[in-house]
Order: sequence, then C-alpha cells, then structure tokens
Amino acid sequence: TLALMGLFHAYLGRPEEGIRLIEEAWRLNPLETEWYRWNQAIALYTAHRYDESVTAYLRLINPANEAVACMAAGYAQLGDEKAARSLMADFRERANDELATYPGDDPEGWLRYWTNSFPYKDPADFEHLLDGLRKAGLPV
Repeated sequence: TLALMGLFHAYLGRPEEGIRLIEEAWRLNPLETEWYRWNQAIALYTAHRYDESVTAYLRLINPANEAVACMAAGYAQLGDEKAARSLMADFRERANDELATYPGDDPEGWLRYWTNSFPYKDPADFEHLLDGLRKAGLPV
C-alpha cells in the first residue's frame, strides 16, 4: 500500500513524498523489489533525479516495456543520446509486437498511449515525461 501511495504521490505532483513512502515500504518489506523499484524509478524521474531514476530502472530484472521507454527518457534528460535512442528503438520494436494498435509515427496515438499509462495530475509533470520521450526519439 505504501509503495502504491508513493506512486500516486508522484502522479499528484509530490514525488519527493512518493519516494519517501516507497523507501518506507521497502523498510517494512525488503523482499519486494521489482514493483517497488518501478514505482521508485517513476517517482525519481518525476523529481528530476535522473541518475537515480536510471539506476532504479537498470536494477529491474524484467522491465515492462514502458519502463524501457522511461529509462530512455531518463538517459535523454542526462544528455546520453546514444543510450536514449537505443532504448527507444527497443521500446518501439517491442511495442509493435505487443500493442493491439501500434501508433507507429503518429504523435496523437502516442499521446493517447502515454496519457492512459501515466495519469499525472499536473500537466507540467506529464509534459516533463513527454519531453524526455521526445528527446529519446519518440514522435509524441
């Protein structure tokens, strides 16, 4: 519950509080890692803590495809264009295989996809995510 509340705090524009709640969840249940780390990585990216966010993504054992794209956004925000573009290519290849309706190069389709996946309350936080995705090469 605390880890989920931490993610919700990030979506509500309070990522530092979200990070604190996720760390508390880990303190109480140190055996959970994958789901907590994914929530932590999102909160860290939202807090503009890109190095830590990328590190959290890199520790995922079997990252969801959205995590690959978010890691690409983190690398893009750090200025590592090569890593960002490579991960974005991986994301798009998997998305083409996994999504029933693959947006391809349609910015509106990708916008709908990310709007449904990351329900940020503050449009500036959502735009921050889109900025990283754009820098990584996603047409959004």
